[in-house]
Amino acid sequence: MGNINFNLNELYAKVFGISGTEITYNGLDTSGASVATASALLGLPVYDQVTLKYLDKPLLLPGSPMIDITATKSIVTTPIKGRNGTVKEYISIDDYQINIRGVIINYESDEYPELTVHNLHNIFKADTEMQVTSALLNLLDIHYLVIKQIKFPEVEGYRNMQPYALQCLSDMPLELVIKDAKNQTPN
Repeated sequence: MGNINFNLNELYAKVFGISGTEITYNGLDTSGASVATASALLGLPVYDQVTLKYLDKPLLLPGSPMIDITATKSIVTTPIKGRNGTVKEYISIDDYQINIRGVIINYESDEYPELTVHNLHNIFKADTEMQVTSALLNLLDIHYLVIKQIKFPEVEGYRNMQPYALQCLSDMPLELVIKDAKNQTPN
């Protein structure tokens, strides 16, 4: 098959109904960007390289993935009699909700990209968090995530490509230390 070119913005608009903004932070080096810059991009779909690492096997997500991130807080509100409004107690920042959309394209032939779809589906089946490398996510201190949902929508007119959409939650690995009560001395 000859040289294949796609306009990604048009393809993403056709498949996902959105188009994104390309960002660069000195390549993947995020040292020159601020958290304020990344925070301004919350909710705005951006193209970024994303690598997921599971069982020490990295998988670079194909198709110039588009990422959008949503952050919310858990807030407890308490009404006070005789006062308008409520008293707010800021408890914590919830997990970031991360949507990653991309298109797997077989540039070599017009055959379906079966192996890459299979590899992505195996990553989804992981029963634990996985390490993520992404300029935008890492800038927001998101280094681990869990894939909550995967979708493989159709794209009409092409059989050598497969769009995908991942719904993810940020995660922070937790290591529990269990102390043996028999070997502890009483205070």
